[in-house]
Amino acid sequence: MASLHPPPSAPAPKATLLTLPRELRDMIYEFVFLDTIVHVTEQYPRRSPWLARSTKNHDALLRTCLQIYDESWNIYYRLTTFYVDSSPLSALWYRQLDAYQKSSIREMRCTTWYNRHSNTYWMYGRLSDKYASIAMYWTWYEAQRALKETRTVFEQAGGPIKEGVMKIEIDKWDGMGIERVWSMEPCGEEYSVWKRDNLG
Repeated sequence: MASLHPPPSAPAPKATLLTLPRELRDMIYEFVFLDTIVHVTEQYPRRSPWLARSTKNHDALLRTCLQIYDESWNIYYRLTTFYVDSSPLSALWYRQLDAYQKSSIREMRCTTWYNRHSNTYWMYGRLSDKYASIAMYWTWYEAQRALKETRTVFEQAGGPIKEGVMKIEIDKWDGMGIERVWSMEPCGEEYSVWKRDNLG
């Protein structure tokens, strides 16, 4: 007598990353690498402990297999923010990248030290907003010098850097508070609108 129950179906094959369509894999790569931060500096300065923070080792995915590397390296370099300085270690890292990797990088943040005294804006501002603006612009000049120095070290080590990729953090004082921004040309920044009434 024939059985009334259907024969058991074969178990569905297990899906793996490489069995997914390429479009889905690219979406996964973007999700993994989004907002990744990598520090390529000789040491974290004690005066800025926030620089020591780093994200998980997301680049481990690149070392999984050759196919995943070939598919995802461009996304990794495009979405990762690299913190660099003018040290030999940073220059060596940049030199060992190939031309395609360098062209994929969208943001390098320069952490090279410069004479940056945010509190002096307020000190000068108590006397005159004019003096505060002069003090602020002087630190921007110092930032421009540090950025140029780091860019020169990198370009001597590994060739040109695309315009707008390397930036340095500066303080923008508006008479009431400080806004910190990453700038690719500190001396070209516009002054914020001064919020205090005693301009002059």
